[in-house]
Amino acid sequence: MTTKRKTGLLSLRVSLPGLLVSCGITASVLTLLGFLGRFWWLFDLCSHFRVHYLLTLAIVIPVSLLLRQYKTVVFFIIPAALNIILMAPFYMSRPANAADSSYNIRAMLINVDTFNEDYSLIAQTIKDDDPDIFILLEVNHELLSNLTFLQKTHPFSTGYNARDYMGISLYSRFKLKDSKIMTFGKEEAPSVFAEIETKAGNLSILGVHPIAPWDKHYSHQRNNHFKAISNFINTITGPVLLLGDFNATPWSYHFQHMLKKSGLKNSSYGYGIQPTWPADKLIFFIPIDHCLHSQGISILDRRTGPPVGSDHLPVIVDFFLTPTDANNTADMHTESLTG
Repeated sequence: MTTKRKTGLLSLRVSLPGLLVSCGITASVLTLLGFLGRFWWLFDLCSHFRVHYLLTLAIVIPVSLLLRQYKTVVFFIIPAALNIILMAPFYMSRPANAADSSYNIRAMLINVDTFNEDYSLIAQTIKDDDPDIFILLEVNHELLSNLTFLQKTHPFSTGYNARDYMGISLYSRFKLKDSKIMTFGKEEAPSVFAEIETKAGNLSILGVHPIAPWDKHYSHQRNNHFKAISNFINTITGPVLLLGDFNATPWSYHFQHMLKKSGLKNSSYGYGIQPTWPADKLIFFIPIDHCLHSQGISILDRRTGPPVGSDHLPVIVDFFLTPTDANNTADMHTESLTG
């Protein structure tokens, strides 16, 4: 099938097979470049759109078969299979059994967007989902002044207030045995840490917000932040919950390296790929807000929350502490770690 349009001296010819091949080649090449993220920051950016590549190939392959473009199909099958393999753990892992838990805890993460002024919507979301522990990112004084009800519902809190994206706060129904604002490596973005006394035992929780990798310099800063987080996690004894906007998807080499070094697990496994950003541009939707956890924590449910006026969706996780590890405690004294 060929269409032809003439405008003066300009002649444009577009063929459906040619268009399909172009889309398929682009998705295939970007799929492969995404595996080279350790070598160049732009290659790492290619790793974030695995779902988009697979959807593109899922359209190209069957249409190519209908058009009898068999050689084209063979070329595209391997990149499609690679993307499927990377996504499989999000749908094949077995979630925890609620019958194994005697006491459940709900945690929430919201990157509220420092320019978001829909304070009532944020407050209503917190009330509706009713988390026991939650972390807010990019908080400022104006937002906190509209969340004064938390002083009653979540009386234990700590945080760093700022007028830019670096604000961060942690709220809890449970007593904070130890809490501190920390910085990792040379990055100025603060993180919040607390050891929490729950009815099922002590739990360490860390909230982070690594910088977005907009260029080579910022990408290097984010990756160093990941390394420092891993080093810190390895000093903690007992169950750990790590919540944050990591500005990276699960397929980033540097994100995967952080998981490997820290021993943490992705709470999304078994609950599907759950995009969180940009909430207002669904065509580019990718999962960059994460809840990671150590041994001693079993995930019962994991989902995204409703829009709150931010460019991020909330992340909500229900979990329980396993009896063997729940009573371990943390003994932390380091205020700043380097990667």
